[in-house]
Amino acid sequence: MNFRSYWRVKVSKDVTYWHNRVFGVTGKELCRELALDVLENTGGVDILLPFLISDDKKIAMRSSWVLATISETFPEALLSYREQLVEVLGKTSNESVIRSVLRSLSVIPVHTETMGELLNHCSDYLTDMSSAVAVKVHSMTIFYNITVIEPDLKTELQEIIYHLMQEGSGGIISRGRKILKNLDEI
Repeated sequence: MNFRSYWRVKVSKDVTYWHNRVFGVTGKELCRELALDVLENTGGVDILLPFLISDDKKIAMRSSWVLATISETFPEALLSYREQLVEVLGKTSNESVIRSVLRSLSVIPVHTETMGELLNHCSDYLTDMSSAVAVKVHSMTIFYNITVIEPDLKTELQEIIYHLMQEGSGGIISRGRKILKNLDEI
């Protein structure tokens, strides 16, 4: 067996192995265990990225849980994956994946090279009435993080938040108040 054949077999076995592990995630403890395994045995979250955009909704959803768990526990592990995570937002309509990716991106510093694309995604989610509350809340946080870097966006973010708060849920109103208060300091 030559090197290329060996590599293809090894990679396909690895992908199959991780696919089965992700598919088996059914609870918080298993999710934590898998998140640690991903970081310890693969060196990063790149093994999860294809699963996030999978057509199999269960795989996509469960891999997004693992990603969210990694972002809660080891947010620094996601720093080198910011570009890929922003790309995932453009490749999926799965609400669970979008929520988890935004949640993950909201706890790490904004990458200046993807800031424009990320801002567009967040603006779209904030103005889309069908977006889930959690998606809007995380989008507000990311929009605010971008506004700290680009203060010219302050007025636009304030207008969006005021509009959302008029008919928003408790989560949107609470996050909106916090961000508006923080915007006063910019």
